[in-house]
Amino acid sequence: MVEVLAINTLLFSIFADIHSFISGCRTSMLYQLDSLHFQYDNSMNLLRWQWRGSLDLDKFIKSFDYLAAFSQQHKVTRWLADTSDMPLVGIDEQVWLGEQWLPQFVELGVKKIGLVLPLSLHNVLVVEHLMFDAQHYTPSNVQFFSDTLAALDWLTDSAPRIGMLEQEWQQLAGGTTAAEQR
Repeated sequence: MVEVLAINTLLFSIFADIHSFISGCRTSMLYQLDSLHFQYDNSMNLLRWQWRGSLDLDKFIKSFDYLAAFSQQHKVTRWLADTSDMPLVGIDEQVWLGEQWLPQFVELGVKKIGLVLPLSLHNVLVVEHLMFDAQHYTPSNVQFFSDTLAALDWLTDSAPRIGMLEQEWQQLAGGTTAAEQR
């Protein structure tokens, strides 16, 4: 009970931080929740995320539940899921994604998903299996990419803000830019 209260308090705090940020003059923000790094641009209803760091079931569930709640609250319609560096996804995470999270996700109204494929063959097979399951009941348009720049270009219809989003991602998250990935 105490753990649930702590999680709810954390989520409330994060939502309050995000709301105050979005109410400001910038249209995008970057945030971190454990190993999950994400960027949101409200002008394009775009949520970009990448997993960095270790993976365990509890952290995985909290992070993906948060992505779903954030997407629902902000009516996100475009997702860039960068799974390139994600650690191996275990059987428990796979079962939870397929049985619990995926049915919840399809209700969110995300229309376009740009998926940067994992480097690990194991995770590629996990992604393919989940996408096969999802195609039966999701209206989302899903495209697979080898780099984030191509995914951003497709998701945003070549919007001029791509460079700015990538620069913010690089500066604030300490990640590599899509141009450096090439």
